[in-house]
Amino acid sequence: MDVSHLSDEGFWQLCDFATAPFCASHSNARALCGHPRNLTDEMIREIIRRKGVVGINYCRSFLTPEGREANIDAVVRHIHHFLDLGGQDAVALGSDFDGADLPDDLQGIQDLEHLIEALEKSGLSDEIIGNILFENAWNYLAELQQTGEGIS
Repeated sequence: MDVSHLSDEGFWQLCDFATAPFCASHSNARALCGHPRNLTDEMIREIIRRKGVVGINYCRSFLTPEGREANIDAVVRHIHHFLDLGGQDAVALGSDFDGADLPDDLQGIQDLEHLIEALEKSGLSDEIIGNILFENAWNYLAELQQTGEGIS
């Protein structure tokens, strides 16, 4: 299950019956940007608790209020917020490269090297960066496949 397009009520209804980890494929932290599609800290902690994964969304309006000053640094702030909540095994990249209003410095895959540099400069270890770039999403999908939950 992907909760990125669910309402708050829908999120909590899913929690009532979900037995497998679930994801938010492209969502951010509402504590940093109040967009209703972003996740509350309580929701983020619930996904972490259930061993799910959250892909950070690069859409301007999900990064900063009204998309002001949305840039790679805003993406890094959201990542750090997830990490501060214990999400070192849950945060991943979700992008939304397929048509969202993106920051000028993160327009496509060609700009990911700049995001990686910003993550390094922010003090994250190579291991944590590797988890964000690949391992967390891979481990989530591998767990679903191993348990037979959600993948056919």
